[in-house]
Amino acid sequence: MTPFLALTGALIVGSSDFIGGFLARRTSVYRVAFGEQVASLAAFVVLAPMVPTARVTTTDLVGGVVAGLGVVIGLLALYIAFQLGPMSALAPIAAVVGALVSAAAGVLEGDSVTVALAVGAVLALSGVVLVTQDRDAATSSTNVSSRAVAMAILAGIAFAAFFVGLSRTSSDAGVWPLVAARIAGVPVIGALVWHHTRGFLVEREHRRLNIAGGLIGALATVLTMIALQRGPVVQAVVLGALYPFSTVVLARSILHESLRPVQWVGVASALIGIPLIAIG
Repeated sequence: MTPFLALTGALIVGSSDFIGGFLARRTSVYRVAFGEQVASLAAFVVLAPMVPTARVTTTDLVGGVVAGLGVVIGLLALYIAFQLGPMSALAPIAAVVGALVSAAAGVLEGDSVTVALAVGAVLALSGVVLVTQDRDAATSSTNVSSRAVAMAILAGIAFAAFFVGLSRTSSDAGVWPLVAARIAGVPVIGALVWHHTRGFLVEREHRRLNIAGGLIGALATVLTMIALQRGPVVQAVVLGALYPFSTVVLARSILHESLRPVQWVGVASALIGIPLIAIG
């Protein structure tokens, strides 16, 4: 069950990321993130009483808060990156960084550095180098700016905090850690929205898609949390790290993003390296 939950959650969250990035190119990134967070909070509040709950500990709530803050920072950084460059190139960068940070945390806690981890790190980092290769034409849409890469890296670090936070929660707590996550995150993103735009909602023509993105993201988060709680955690992290796949496919098919051959090699290298890092 864990592989199914983790992989399904990954593919869904990648779709949610695409929706957010799509909207971020058309309206305020802060409003997009706020709308998604509020929609998912509403979904979790409705769902939480329906899910059997044995007990909710302080650890569950703290893990949820850490995950929630990680999501807020990660989404904002990722959507800003998507404003600046191709999703097909930047989504794998965020995933690579997230996988490497998670692996580093495991090593610091006593995990050994395996051959799979070493090979995965080389492949993933090589992929990032290839994806970010510039060409002489500065105006080319395939170029990835240093600021876009920096935002993708920040997103990856924040998403690693999300995975770490959720992995500390217990299945006995039901959906309440996710409620805590959104209660922690919504005020933060709300303050940023007010500071930057003086308005909370995206334009009327974007609202349905914004809400849909939040609800899709909520479903993905529930599936990911259950997969992490049920374990094995390695399986959940390996398959959960494949979330850029659906983002890349959607960006290619809907936005017709065109990367150069060397960049596609980089994307493939990164997507192969990510699960190897997680296995390691």
